[in-house]
Amino acid sequence: MILRPAHLFALLLLLASCSANPGNSSNPSNPSNASNPSNPSQTISCLPPGFRCAPGCVSPAQVAEIKGEELDVILGVVEGQVITKRRLLREVGGLAPGQDPSTLERQIGAALLSRARLLVFVKEAQRNEVVVRDAYLEDFVEERLDLAVEEASETLGTPVTVDDYLRDKGVTMDEYREQQRELMQYRAYVVKLAQGLGGPTRPQVDMEVTPSEVRHIYWSHPGAFDEKAGVRFAVFPLSVEKYLVDEDTGFLEAEEDANEDAEAIAALLRQGQTPEAVAARHGLEADVDWMASPEETFADEGSEMLIRMIRQEPHDWLFDPSRSQGDATVFSEANGPLVVTVLERRQGRRIPYEEAYEAVVGMVRHVREQRLVEQRLIEILSTRNVVQPPALASALLRQARQRIAEIDGDPLYAAARFR
Repeated sequence: MILRPAHLFALLLLLASCSANPGNSSNPSNPSNASNPSNPSQTISCLPPGFRCAPGCVSPAQVAEIKGEELDVILGVVEGQVITKRRLLREVGGLAPGQDPSTLERQIGAALLSRARLLVFVKEAQRNEVVVRDAYLEDFVEERLDLAVEEASETLGTPVTVDDYLRDKGVTMDEYREQQRELMQYRAYVVKLAQGLGGPTRPQVDMEVTPSEVRHIYWSHPGAFDEKAGVRFAVFPLSVEKYLVDEDTGFLEAEEDANEDAEAIAALLRQGQTPEAVAARHGLEADVDWMASPEETFADEGSEMLIRMIRQEPHDWLFDPSRSQGDATVFSEANGPLVVTVLERRQGRRIPYEEAYEAVVGMVRHVREQRLVEQRLIEILSTRNVVQPPALASALLRQARQRIAEIDGDPLYAAARFR
């Protein structure tokens, strides 16, 4: 089991990313389902028929023409801006040692949807004259980089430079600067969208949250805003494949070597040594061979994301009431042993109404904003041909509709009434 830190601890923070669902394969009556007997060979596009490519947009035929063996693979185009596989590969970090190529392809697919979605809104922001001043952008980039480098240095326990950080992210300074410009344009556009897009346009959603709404949501959902039990932990996934050093090494021998190292690592952790010290002793590279949750970042008990990452059994072990700081154990996985250790525990506690007030307000505003954004994306994709190929536009539409359905189907989020 290969765990990538960028997809583990960052996603265990306050916001969890929604995964792209290309279709409802479990519903045979869905016309977009390729397994539908009435539609055995094709998937119906979510886009209205008869669209013509917008000015500046590269058509599928043009995409095919500019592809070549020496050129990068084009996966999508948003109003003329090309999304290449090479860029997405850098964003997801490429194929990790021992990683299943199919897992990498899924990561690229998710990154493609995320990139295309962002570009749709960036183009909308530009169309609505949302401008980010260069001076403000430079200050923002400098602040973000300083903070990121500081956090990386604290996590690794060694000084990290800006160049080190950008190299690890696989981007140049110019690319990083442009990423931040796009994110700022997106945020500014969302704010403008909520307030009304200029002129006499009225606000789409009332973002003001009244005290009566807060009281209703808090008391109607007991425990929803309580602080759950949490844990900070470190994991050492040891792939048997890395122990197949030469042709003379058999699988059973490599598996035995991996298990021996796993038990040795667990013993050192139980003796009180830090994950950093243990990794240095065994020559393990941070964020590749091992990883630890950052300071003050606790995974909640029952987190579906955490369970998907490390499986149910390690999750249950971490949150066993008898666990204490420094405990470590080894789990047998398909790809090799997994060492798990407890760095810090946080007890759950009841959050009183007064303390939870701002959290409730923030939740309501966030849900209203998210629903507004998804509705706007559906409107754009359903009325204008801005994304190519059509399959990518259809996937974005399905994702947006799924996210709205998830909001409406959640009792707590559905309580955040849209006024």
